[in-house]
Amino acid sequence: MMAIPKQQSSTSYKKKELTGEDAYSMKMAPKCLLQCPECQAVYYRKRWNLPGTSSSRSS
Repeated sequence: MMAIPKQQSSTSYKKKELTGEDAYSMKMAPKCLLQCPECQAVYYRKRWNLPGTSSSRSS
């Protein structure tokens, strides 16, 4: 009978460390609507929506 070699895994499960502050992350969501002056996108319910796109989902 032949011996089956053990497979070694090289996958790393280290926790990724953040270096410094993220300039684009918001600490808190705004309580009102925001609108981008350049593209007219609207920030509502923690999501950016472009004008003319429907955010409602129909079942």
